[in-house]
Amino acid sequence: MAQESPPAGIPPNAPTVAPTVVATGSLPPRTAASTCQRIAFPFSEARQLSQAHQILVKNLDQLTNVLAVVHYCEDGDGTNSGVAQGNLGDHTFRAVWLRSDASGGGVGLQSEQLVSLCRQSLLHGTTQHRRRLSPDRVYIAVPARDGQKAGDVIGVIAAPSQGNANLIAGAERIVEQFAVWLLRSELKRQSEIAHHAAATTELVCRALGCENLRDGCQVIVTELAKHLNLRRAAIGVRRNQSRHVQLIALSDSTRIDSSTSHARMIESVMDESLLFSTTLVAGKGDVDQAAGRSAGDLAREQAGIVIAVPLTTDDSEIDGAFVAILDPAAAVQETRLFLDAAAPALATVLGVSDRHGASRIARMVLQGLRSKAGAVAIGAAIVFAAAMFIPIRHRETCPAIVEPNVKRFVAAPFDATLKECRVAPGDLVRQGEVLATLDGRELQWKRDSLQADHDQATKKRDAAQASREYAEQRIAQLEVESLRFELDLLDHRMQALQLQSPIDGIIVAGDLNRAKGVPLTTGQSLFEVAPMDQMLIEVAVSEDQIAYVAKNQSVKIHLNAYPQRHWQATVRGVNPRSEIRDDENVFIAECTIDDADQVMRPGMKGSVKIDCGRQSLGWVLFHRPVEALGQWLWW
Repeated sequence: MAQESPPAGIPPNAPTVAPTVVATGSLPPRTAASTCQRIAFPFSEARQLSQAHQILVKNLDQLTNVLAVVHYCEDGDGTNSGVAQGNLGDHTFRAVWLRSDASGGGVGLQSEQLVSLCRQSLLHGTTQHRRRLSPDRVYIAVPARDGQKAGDVIGVIAAPSQGNANLIAGAERIVEQFAVWLLRSELKRQSEIAHHAAATTELVCRALGCENLRDGCQVIVTELAKHLNLRRAAIGVRRNQSRHVQLIALSDSTRIDSSTSHARMIESVMDESLLFSTTLVAGKGDVDQAAGRSAGDLAREQAGIVIAVPLTTDDSEIDGAFVAILDPAAAVQETRLFLDAAAPALATVLGVSDRHGASRIARMVLQGLRSKAGAVAIGAAIVFAAAMFIPIRHRETCPAIVEPNVKRFVAAPFDATLKECRVAPGDLVRQGEVLATLDGRELQWKRDSLQADHDQATKKRDAAQASREYAEQRIAQLEVESLRFELDLLDHRMQALQLQSPIDGIIVAGDLNRAKGVPLTTGQSLFEVAPMDQMLIEVAVSEDQIAYVAKNQSVKIHLNAYPQRHWQATVRGVNPRSEIRDDENVFIAECTIDDADQVMRPGMKGSVKIDCGRQSLGWVLFHRPVEALGQWLWW
């Protein structure tokens, strides 16, 4: 028998070595790579979030008896219906129920407890679990981590059939795979956005480089038909003096016969799109049918899907519309989103091409794009312009002063002389504590005199009664009563010689230690007492800021005396009438703040930042100069 020659590179007399078995498994030989990947990563077949949710629930069912599953995630606009919503800081979150417990229904006590556990997991970034004994339930909330940040949480209610440790570990493994799918989906979406943005930029550059409007529109329809795989694309324009759109470019034809029924039908669809000022979609039952009659007729004639997008700007004398005809199996939603995003840029191209044609400005822009430095400059300008539309917090900064929330004044009850002052500004006092004493010697002298007159009148009355002189008796009786009233008044004043604090607080004003023996008049203010546990922040809002300040807005307070601290409060109200402070006409907004540490003192100054809502970055940066310019140029 002939012997086989050894492989190249092996000596003929080399000893024979038996093959080594590296690994064994349960998969049959020649198992497809896609099948192995599906087993290792079960979410590989998911193309949409709903499919990923189904795979998630299916894998959780393999662990135990899963009764309810919720996906707690951030809500971009907070307008989703049929989901529970809540706030964490500046973000809005929603609870999407993938499966609801029959006993809870997604809105009962069990679902509320699960959502609360998801919030805790989101805040701490760790897995949270809880056990309920009757009925036997396990609540698990596992964060789906995006890198080092927990952005979503998967909550599960299960009737466990194994130990909690195995159940939690299995749930964490599945949620980790789900988080990987979320990250891949987000990266794919960002890649598509970048790809579409680059395509739009290139398309605009090519259209601006054309000699006239018609050539530019021809470039747009041809390139968009290739990029989006459209059956046909068309652009029409309408000038301000005209009522109807004129078709000027088709993707599959350079010559247009406007007299044909097909061209007139496309123009009618464009008229409808401009009339409704919205994107029209027709020809597919599961698509949002915001379409008119002409769009539906064109979709039926072409046996496809029709998308009509208006191309309008506020400052252009020309507008238009873009019509795309797709195959029934095409991705309608992705195409519509791309066209909606590109519509402002395409509308701008129409306006620039119509006004200037191949003007010097367009040529300079084109030449700039062809050079590296010009492309960088124009790209930076586009990024800067786009950044101006980013919404940020609009905050107004105003000066503020600290005042007591409650003030009580202690005044002289009658004309007297100050005998003694027991307190000074800054002293803490209790309700009923003596603040000062008035000199009562003059009152005592006057009382002794009145008491003598009273005794004399009493004897006179008794003598008249004994002699039966009733007229004299009556006169004496009235004199006795008059003197008694005066004595009672003096007794009352003598009891008020000690001035007491009406409330617990601190002496804010009233330094009378050097005023002993000074005569006082009735109603003269001696002391000002205020409690220090709650203070009033008076905010001076200028006239150019009052339009943005309203009740219940949040306020951040910073005092000059404590540069490292700040306090939060809410605008309690704004005085309707202005007043002059520091030679400036201002409106006073008031905020109350609890000062448990009692570190604030009346008269402290500082500044506050009032949260006036969200505005675009450009508006926040430039609305002051624009308003000042408008006031200067008004006529």
